[in-house]
Amino acid sequence: MTVQVKQYPKPSRDQRERSFPNNPSRTDFLVAAVRTQLLTHTVTMQELFARQSSLVGAAIYGRKTLEQLVAKGMQLDINVVGLCMFSKDVTAQLAQAAVRSLKVRGTLRASPEVKAALRERMQ
Repeated sequence: MTVQVKQYPKPSRDQRERSFPNNPSRTDFLVAAVRTQLLTHTVTMQELFARQSSLVGAAIYGRKTLEQLVAKGMQLDINVVGLCMFSKDVTAQLAQAAVRSLKVRGTLRASPEVKAALRERMQ
């Protein structure tokens, strides 16, 4: 007993796009939903990522960025796997005011004064 399976040719991409122009896929629906939620909560997400960022790679913090955070009354919880660097113009007082906690699994590059100021906040 043999079973015959009828083979249909695959539709071309152009044919697929023309056949369902107003019928988005499930993926399109989910992407649109996530995008809408992110746009709705943009400020909250930015504040969250600014305060509690985990990073694999290199994080470089400059004076201007830290001063803006301090002006807003915010502090950073820094968690870096790789390189964490504070630029040369960052003072020890600014680093203490801007950084709540610091966890570096890798290399910390900063002036000796900044390292000393953040030593008690390192985990």
